[in-house]
Amino acid sequence: MVGDEEFLLLNRLEEEPEIKARSARGMEVYDKEFYKQYRNGESVDSFFKVVDEVEAIVKRKGWNLEKKFNKHYMGFKTGFPNVFGIHWLGTRSFGFFFKVSLSQFPKIEKVSPYKMEYDERWKQATLKYDGEIEVKKLEPVFEKIYDLFMEK
Repeated sequence: MVGDEEFLLLNRLEEEPEIKARSARGMEVYDKEFYKQYRNGESVDSFFKVVDEVEAIVKRKGWNLEKKFNKHYMGFKTGFPNVFGIHWLGTRSFGFFFKVSLSQFPKIEKVSPYKMEYDERWKQATLKYDGEIEVKKLEPVFEKIYDLFMEK
């Protein structure tokens, strides 16, 4: 109170926004049918053929790697991190990725029969699949990546 004046201080309450309930969705199943909804059908068939060829190498070598499909790629991983895999570049194209540091990239380039690039953003070596690439010729690259990864 100041003199004859009385002051009343208030905190203004604002109406809280209504939270709309949403139904829960289950986890997507990333299989051939899923990819064919969003990608070129022939490319999806090629993608799965290449995945099978890489998986055959992994099994033959006896590597303890889990095959995991994702919306944009299929990775071979040990625990959480991917070691290598095949990723979509667009609706028709895909390529290989190899998780390796920039300092180790020259070791990978040296054993690869194909020209690779390094992707700084994702910290991985990449190789676009063009139909001419023979997966079995990439076996030394898969071996080198696996060995480097297991050294960590």
